[in-house]
Amino acid sequence: MKLAECMRAHGLRSFPDPTTSPPSTLPAPNAVFLGGPEGSFSLTASMVQSPAFKRAGDTCGFPFPASGRGFAVPVAAPGG
Repeated sequence: MKLAECMRAHGLRSFPDPTTSPPSTLPAPNAVFLGGPEGSFSLTASMVQSPAFKRAGDTCGFPFPASGRGFAVPVAAPGG
């Protein structure tokens, strides 16, 4: 939850709270699924590819994914 709050505080107002389980279906073609010990996020590809995401991610410690869809990377909250 701290990661989502940080991302929203740094310009991504629509950044979702993490869920506790992965989606039951593959992400849509324009979606990116990221997950790790702090929970899972389903984001639009345009959000992940935006300069605002990079700036907020740098500040909040968000691990940036490689291009593609339906993958997971570790997600950790700042300071945790």
